[in-house]
Amino acid sequence: MLGETAPLPRRVDYYESETTSSNFQSKKDEFAKAGIPTKEIWVFYGTFSDENIKRIMSEGFKVGGSQVKIKNGSAYGRGVYTATGPRAPQGYGKKTNKVILARGLVGTEGVHSKTPQDDWYLFMDGHQLLPVYVLHM
Repeated sequence: MLGETAPLPRRVDYYESETTSSNFQSKKDEFAKAGIPTKEIWVFYGTFSDENIKRIMSEGFKVGGSQVKIKNGSAYGRGVYTATGPRAPQGYGKKTNKVILARGLVGTEGVHSKTPQDDWYLFMDGHQLLPVYVLHM
């Protein structure tokens, strides 16, 4: 699952949000009804702000450029940039020393998600992600 060797977290916080769970399940049901694959993977996400972490854990992920301001570029298009290992997300989360571990609904690769680099996943819709854990590194 981690995809690479990384330091173990000092603490792990578990979150449940009715909003994020409902949005994720609705997206999964939508994919299933349309015959789109419902394969899930675990992905990591890093952000520079504790406030962003709180917001993501309670309200879910938002796509930069359409729902929130783009903070770190969009070299591979609009979407939520994640990774299968924690290293790259840790770089974006240096100020917080935290990363989010989320369930990701891949859908049809190239349409609903992209893999622009070996361990990156770019999700086109924030509802394809369910934030579950915050890892304190």
